[in-house]
Amino acid sequence: MRRHGFSLLELLLASVLLGSLFLVVLALENSSATLRERERARGRLADELSLTATALARELYTVGYRLTGQALVLSPGSQGDSVRGWFLCEAGMEEVCGESLGQVRGTGYEVRQGVLYWGPCTGAACTPSVTNPCSEGTRCGWRPSGWPTWRGAPGSAKRRP
Repeated sequence: MRRHGFSLLELLLASVLLGSLFLVVLALENSSATLRERERARGRLADELSLTATALARELYTVGYRLTGQALVLSPGSQGDSVRGWFLCEAGMEEVCGESLGQVRGTGYEVRQGVLYWGPCTGAACTPSVTNPCSEGTRCGWRPSGWPTWRGAPGSAKRRP
């Protein structure tokens, strides 16, 4: 009389094949998750750098506004490169000036060991203290090694109204 069903050898072979298939699917899922996390980190960094660049461009765009004399100072150095600029805050510039309307505002940026530092000051003769590792209104930005920095000889630029 013949029995119905699978033999022990057939069941063992099916288990090995299903286990191997499961391991392949698990390995693919793991590599996919790693790639997904890496791309999310790149996206966050790109967002942070974009926000920092926007803040920097917004403030450098206004440098020299309604001022005579020195308005922009570029200082390349061995420890890090820096740029400092001044402009007059008037009505309609609240987004850039904050509470310093009617005053000269100075802003400084400096790169030290791959980190972008920022600092403001108000007053005609102020010198920005560049100690904050974040740009105003944005998150911190890092400069990956190998990225260009401000280049050139130390100097200044003058702008007239």
